[in-house]
Parts: sequence; C-alpha cells; structure tokens
Amino acid sequence: MKQFNDLVFRYEMLLQKEQELSNLAAGGVDGIDGFLALSKYMTSVKNSLHKTYIKILLLYIEILEKKGILGAEPYLNYLSKELNPFTFN
Repeated sequence: MKQFNDLVFRYEMLLQKEQELSNLAAGGVDGIDGFLALSKYMTSVKNSLHKTYIKILLLYIEILEKKGILGAEPYLNYLSKELNPFTFN
C-alpha cells in the first residue's frame, strides 16, 4: 500500500507541475529557445504523468487480486466510482 500511496502522491505532484507549466506557457515565453525548452519539459512531464497513471492502475489491480476481491466479484468495473458492473452487448 505504501508503494500505491507513493505513486498517487507522485501523480498528484505531476498534475500540479503540468498545470504550472500550462499557466507559464499561456503567459508567453520569451524567445524560441525558451519556447522549445518549455515544450520539451512539458512533454517530459506529460510522459511521466502517463507512465505513473499506468503504474497506479496496474498496482491497483494487483492489490485487488491479492486481497481476493477480483475473484469474488470479477464482473465489476473497479475503475468506476460506483463500482458499476460490466455490460456485455
């Protein structure tokens, strides 16, 4: 659980950094070099954000499996807020 909580904390920090960079970009950057550096850094933060999100989901699924929850209720969407069941068309 500590690893899960650490990942969630990292994800929240990255979200905050992404917002700060977006605000900086909206305010304008002097020169092409500044613009390119900011764009490169924003891309790096977005990639880290995406990778962290995937790690959180995979670890969440692993935690559910270890606790026996997935086997008990396999047709619930554990990523939905209301734990909605899957619907098959």
